[in-house]
Amino acid sequence: MGEASTIYKIQKISSIALIVTAIAAFIYSLGFMTGFYQLFYDGTSEMYDFYKKMQILNNIIFDASLYLLILSLLQLPFDLLKKEMSIRGFILVAVTTAITISNALVVFGTSNYFQNMYQGFDFSSLSNYKPSVLPFTLAYIIFSIAIAILVILTVIGLLSIMKSIKARRR
Repeated sequence: MGEASTIYKIQKISSIALIVTAIAAFIYSLGFMTGFYQLFYDGTSEMYDFYKKMQILNNIIFDASLYLLILSLLQLPFDLLKKEMSIRGFILVAVTTAITISNALVVFGTSNYFQNMYQGFDFSSLSNYKPSVLPFTLAYIIFSIAIAILVILTVIGLLSIMKSIKARRR
């Protein structure tokens, strides 16, 4: 009884953490371009073009965070916060994990591409502008946390399914 209770507590905490992470990812996606506005208004023509191209990354991050938010909120009707994971709950978690990993790989690659471009600029022509790679780094942090949580939920789902199969054989 104690082991099942511990697994359920980890499942519940992980489910809540995933929803919080998804909300953070969505808010992050909405504000991603904020730190780059000065490149648009005061930068060189290359910086202006870079800013416009960054919309691609912003859209990728927004889409990935929206998928994560919707899929994490689907945990609620599947009762992942209230009881042991069912096979349907496990399928939801597995699909969410696969989609999130796929989206994160696109976010990571695109973010890395734009970060390298960004770091190649000479910002000395911009007064009061402090270049920062933090917006790019946050993409790695947020989506890596989401993936880690989803892996934990996937393992819990596998344990729950194995437990139910074992119980049926008895």
